[in-house]
Amino acid sequence: MLKLVIYSLTLLGMLGIMIAAKIHNSKLKNPERDLFQMSALFIYTWIGKRRIKGTNIIRAERGMNETLRALNPGKKVETLRKEYAIGKIKMVFVILLSGNVLAIAVCLGGMGRGIITEGGMIERNDYGKGAKVAEVTVEAQGLPFHEDFSISVPEREYSVEQLDSMVNEFLENLEKKVIGQNENADQVKRDLNLVRNLEGYPFMLSWDSQNYNIINSEGRVRNESVSEEGEIVNLSCEYKYGNYVGNYEFAVRVLPPDYSEEEIWRNAVEEELQKSQEATSLDTDLLLPAVADDTDLIWTERDTDESAVLLILSLVIGIIVFHLKDKDLEKSYKERNEELLSDYCKVVNRLTLYMSAGMTVRAAFNKIAGDYRNSLDKQRKKRFVYEEMLLTCNEMQNGESEVKSYENFGLRCSVGEYTRLVGLLGQSLKKGNAGLLSDLKAEAYRAQTERQNSIRKKGEEAGTKLLLPMTIMLGIVMVLIMMPAFMSFAG
Repeated sequence: MLKLVIYSLTLLGMLGIMIAAKIHNSKLKNPERDLFQMSALFIYTWIGKRRIKGTNIIRAERGMNETLRALNPGKKVETLRKEYAIGKIKMVFVILLSGNVLAIAVCLGGMGRGIITEGGMIERNDYGKGAKVAEVTVEAQGLPFHEDFSISVPEREYSVEQLDSMVNEFLENLEKKVIGQNENADQVKRDLNLVRNLEGYPFMLSWDSQNYNIINSEGRVRNESVSEEGEIVNLSCEYKYGNYVGNYEFAVRVLPPDYSEEEIWRNAVEEELQKSQEATSLDTDLLLPAVADDTDLIWTERDTDESAVLLILSLVIGIIVFHLKDKDLEKSYKERNEELLSDYCKVVNRLTLYMSAGMTVRAAFNKIAGDYRNSLDKQRKKRFVYEEMLLTCNEMQNGESEVKSYENFGLRCSVGEYTRLVGLLGQSLKKGNAGLLSDLKAEAYRAQTERQNSIRKKGEEAGTKLLLPMTIMLGIVMVLIMMPAFMSFAG
């Protein structure tokens, strides 16, 4: 019940955030339509107003501003940072809300299914509905002992015909049950599970031992004086259901282990539980024993409610997603730089071509940017370098000097090759165009060479990655070839 209250309060808090976000959103000039986006915006605004002095959990990390600006040319960094933070908050909010709803559903699903009723009773299934298993935990009052039990509560009586049809199967499974925690019948070191009934079958069992000094009728093994070779003990079982009676013979070899105090207590609990099973076999309820080995027993149902795990899991996933979002941003920035390097050779070649035709640097820039703008109308994919060139052309049209615009272009690209190109362009504007064309041709040749080296390097890296699977395939082929030869030698 406490967990349900906690989950409900958490859900109410999140719903309160959504309602407050809805109210806050209605006051904005450009309201959002997505409720989760509204909630993320509200949380972002709330944190921004109430952040502790010197801290801000949604502040961009070092270099984040440059990365966001590089991936979104022409947009304000403050806007980009806000959108990025809100996107992360939205993802975490949705994960936490979903996890909380699932936790409540699981918790509610587990309610009303109590097994132990008042007075320490477990209700039996009616005739023909089969046995049921009660998962319970027992504690020794005043002692640091507790143990989990799976109690089989058999169904009510069967007819003689039904009993005849299940005897053979019952005897096959009984021996496995009797072994209990021992490895097999030849290595009995722990108490035998001489059950009074077998799960899934209605028979009441009574046991007789050939040697009560070693194994009594309850299955308690007294093996302190047993030799290392072990002692063979014959057991006989009488299975009975009303007037239906049968006998079963069983032999075990007892070896001499030792038991801890807690194991002795557990055996006592099992013994008392079996006595209670036998005493109440015809009743509608099973009375759980209150005392075992002179200690009071406290029975509680084993907690199988996984709602807390779901809530914690959603919290962990939310934290992971929050940080993985930054990894995605770093990956996008790396791919952006690789794209800039890939397009560098094309840009230099086109500049060289247009300037060889008599264009100025500015005209060549405008031509390349204009061609790219026209290609966007045909739904071609955006390219970062041409977006930066469009931004540079807009700067020059707005009155910025050519030298300053080219310098800004190089800074925004933040790749060494473009810094070198901007240096050549800026030098030509300050000292004249003499020699610029030859320098551009040399730069184009160098760019082409570097691109070829880059492609060759990527090919070598791909070959290295394929080395392991190729080695594994070679090993498999060798095994397939050599196995028939080894098998023929063995034959």
